[in-house]
Amino acid sequence: MRTGEHRWCRELIAALSDGELSKKHQHLVQEHLRGCLRCQREMFVQWDVAHALARDPAPGPAGLRRRVARIGH
Repeated sequence: MRTGEHRWCRELIAALSDGELSKKHQHLVQEHLRGCLRCQREMFVQWDVAHALARDPAPGPAGLRRRVARIGH
């Protein structure tokens, strides 16, 4: 798997876990995830973060979401 493909997928994983992707992009990311354990792990991390933030959406210091999104990198 090429590095650029992982990067492209990882950039869209957060949006997928938040339900922000178009059907076309959802399909493309899901196809990649079927064969890529590395990106599957990233998806699980993003999914956990998205659900944690949804449970406790209290505002935090500037940049908090960005730092939380980097967990697991």
